[in-house]
Amino acid sequence: MALTAEEIRQVVAEIAPALDGGWVQKVYQPHDEAITLEVRSQGKTLTLYISADPETARLHFLSRKYPNPSTPPPFCQLLRARLEGARIEHLRQIDDDRIVRLDMTHDGQPVTLVAELTGRTTNILLLDQDNAVRGQLRKGRFKTGESYAPPASKTHPVGAQFIAPKTGVMNHAPTSESPSLSAELERRFQERDEARARARQREAIKSALRKKLKRAGK
Repeated sequence: MALTAEEIRQVVAEIAPALDGGWVQKVYQPHDEAITLEVRSQGKTLTLYISADPETARLHFLSRKYPNPSTPPPFCQLLRARLEGARIEHLRQIDDDRIVRLDMTHDGQPVTLVAELTGRTTNILLLDQDNAVRGQLRKGRFKTGESYAPPASKTHPVGAQFIAPKTGVMNHAPTSESPSLSAELERRFQERDEARARARQREAIKSALRKKLKRAGK
């Protein structure tokens, strides 16, 4: 299940301080519905994972590397050109909604990555210094060059509580004694991601076999 607005608020509050002032070293797109940013910040290398899967839309740090395709998809190529070497200025949630904005500076120009983690309409968009859309992970409501505006905000109670995965323990904003929410989110979705990765691998094998059978039949 995709993150709620309250979960997004909590995880952004947890990971933003670690990212602020960091530098984007590498950008990857492990599959069609997610990107990862490798960030060097405060003497550490962090990997930020952003999923635009309508069923599991989320963001958090990764503790392990995902396999990546040998040839980066077009959106990944665009992000590499625009974001690698960028300095992260701020990560923030927009209007207490399921929208996150990552503001950066690249070659002296502002550049922004927006993650709309809004379920069925989830998307990741790249904006230029004029707030115009320069690319998006999934086909969405904007054309290239159009000015970006967030979707109409829905009511999400900021005071809602977060149920920690597998424990049933109610938590509020993380404290120094609290376990990492980012790590909990990674664990929550790991099994599902691995199952979907296996399914994608099976489909790729089936597709290759179908092509070979078709050629053999001819």
